Amino acid sequence: MPFAFRSFSFIASLMLICSISMRPASQCRGDENNSPATTGVAANQASFENNDFAITTGIANTIRLGKWSPVTITPKQSQKITQVAIQTRDGADVPVIYQTQQASPSADGSVDALARFGRKCKSFQITIVTADGKTAEIAVPLNNTQTLLSVKPLILAIENDSQIPQAINHEKTQLLANETQPTAKQLADLSTLPNSWLAYDAVHTIFLTASDTNLLNQLTDQQLTAIEEWVRQGGRLIVSASPANAADGFAADQPLARFAPGPIKTKLNFNNSSRLENFAGSRKQLIKTGEPPIDIVGFETHQAKVWVADENRNPLVTQHALGLGNIVFVAFDLKHPKILAWQSYPELIRVLSAGKNNSDRDGQQSISSLGSGVGHLGFTDIVGQLFAPMEQFSKVQFVPFTAIAILIGLYILCIGPLDYFLLRKLFGRMELTWITFPLFSLLFCGLAFGISQWSRPHALQANQLEIIDIDASDSSCRGSVWTNFYSPTGDALDVQLPETNALDLKLQQRLTSWHGLPGNGLGGMNGGSAATVSVPSYTHPISSASVTSQLKSFPIPVSSSRAIFSNWQAELPTKIRSNLTFRKKTDEIVGSLKNPLNCELTNCRLYHGNWAYVLEAPLGADDVIDIATETNSKRIQSILNRKRVDAEDSNRSYATRWELSETNVGRIAEMMMFYEMAGGSNYTGLSHGYQGKTDLSDLLTSQRAILIGEVKGQISCLDATAANPKAASPEYDHVTTFVRIVLPVNAERSPR
Repeated sequence: MPFAFRSFSFIASLMLICSISMRPASQCRGDENNSPATTGVAANQASFENNDFAITTGIANTIRLGKWSPVTITPKQSQKITQVAIQTRDGADVPVIYQTQQASPSADGSVDALARFGRKCKSFQITIVTADGKTAEIAVPLNNTQTLLSVKPLILAIENDSQIPQAINHEKTQLLANETQPTAKQLADLSTLPNSWLAYDAVHTIFLTASDTNLLNQLTDQQLTAIEEWVRQGGRLIVSASPANAADGFAADQPLARFAPGPIKTKLNFNNSSRLENFAGSRKQLIKTGEPPIDIVGFETHQAKVWVADENRNPLVTQHALGLGNIVFVAFDLKHPKILAWQSYPELIRVLSAGKNNSDRDGQQSISSLGSGVGHLGFTDIVGQLFAPMEQFSKVQFVPFTAIAILIGLYILCIGPLDYFLLRKLFGRMELTWITFPLFSLLFCGLAFGISQWSRPHALQANQLEIIDIDASDSSCRGSVWTNFYSPTGDALDVQLPETNALDLKLQQRLTSWHGLPGNGLGGMNGGSAATVSVPSYTHPISSASVTSQLKSFPIPVSSSRAIFSNWQAELPTKIRSNLTFRKKTDEIVGSLKNPLNCELTNCRLYHGNWAYVLEAPLGADDVIDIATETNSKRIQSILNRKRVDAEDSNRSYATRWELSETNVGRIAEMMMFYEMAGGSNYTGLSHGYQGKTDLSDLLTSQRAILIGEVKGQISCLDATAANPKAASPEYDHVTTFVRIVLPVNAERSPR
């Protein structure tokens, strides 16, 4: 037999056999961009201008990878913009075109668009169509726009000076990595402040100082409503009162009243600053003996949690819930000359921006014991750990290399020694190799093809995690849905959330978008963009007015998976019945509550303060339970940290170590939902900055309780339509659904 034919057949057969070892993987690139993000410029300066348009990108000239960012296009001439299309790269470095559906331009003709950036890049493409039919294609450079990593919190200070950003950006600590430290930006030009709450997606915390009256008077009702809705969706607002005008600024008919913890009573003062100094962790005295006191605002706390008070128990710093977010209210002016001159002013601002110190929570473990393993895994954020289990599908079998090696070895034995033995010893005719060799090749090629078909499903597969949050105060609902699709043949999907779900809720706001890996691993968003590689783009229509988006022709390569993140808003048709009261003497809550949903909740726990009340049985639809008689109380940390009793000493217990190799979706979701309560980065060794709004730990420090339970079944089912009409609808493999109901807790009245 000719040597060339045998060699070609041998190599082709080996290639087919080795092809069965391919594992499903996301289509992504982690190529580094040689041009790092530049430092931001003044917030009132346009990012880019040409003869026809001025284009401002980001909030305070800052964008954050993986987050929605505003893009404002203002025409310089008398022309009306009718269409805007923005092309960027998504988290897998695939080109995506955001088609903005704008209701009407602003008074100056400007159009507000939204886009997400999945990779660091030097510029992005924008296409503008005007009413006269002209089309302008502009490459917008990002030279004057700072690009933050997905896990890096952005703090926005609405103020005339830059005292707060300077305090936060001063002497950054080296905890975990610099990428997790916050970056603060000043915004003094309120004309650039967005009117849509979604445009604040990149912002972690907003500082609002009431003493800047000239600045606050520029705030429009649309902007205040957008900030309020952003807080309700899980944002964090820090409001500094001004005792000089508090009675007017926070009156019931004033715009800032929506952010006050209670009615303003009077103006007070304090001259003993020791408790505030302890709160800031400072050894520097604020008010020295004989110096005049500092004025503060007196108010009724109502549902507020007092962080620090003066010697007369007048609150200085409080926190109260607003929807799923929280507001920190500072009763004194952060711009007071004595406060600004205090040497520990930066420490005070950083404590306020970081939240109440949780270092006293038990069940923590050393970061150093975990941090060494984070780097090679390619992620430093808890959401990054969710990617691995979400890409595991039960019908996608992994063929081990040992099996492939054995198959290759058998093939070599068959076409070599076995073929020679059969032809020489048994048949005695060596020329029959022209028949036996192709037969052996076809046999093993067929075997390889069969194993390849066996190891992969024939239909589109999907894994899903959904967390549904319900605020009992106004019956509002928020759904967060993580979905991973696996395609055995390669598809282009049209994906969107349906108008209703299994809870019979009418979804009012439906956002569906790509989901990126926060990290430096393969496909991580921290890597640069390989923009020189030609890859077909897909479209991403987005309406800022109705806060709705979908994916069109979303590509999934052959034998690969892609991640999608969706969230929705809705309202329960009925109010939630609960009657919970906190008894301060016994540090417990009593009362009853009713399941408002049309489905059964299993593995239910009621969290409040540091205690968890574990329900003994599932909570059926419309069931009512009594907390005192139908629950067992445990420490929350004992549940979150999986505490176990020491085998040698029953009086001692220890937390189960958090494993970076954890692949249980429910366990990872539990840590995402109560990250700070479990110990935060001290326990997991990971940050929670990318999608930190899923953590409702802060609400447990307010007058709120959270009922959490699991739902057996699927609540939200994405409409995924393949461009190929013969492609089957997706088969859902693993579905995990959690429901959290935030309930108000009344304080027990003291006997007269």
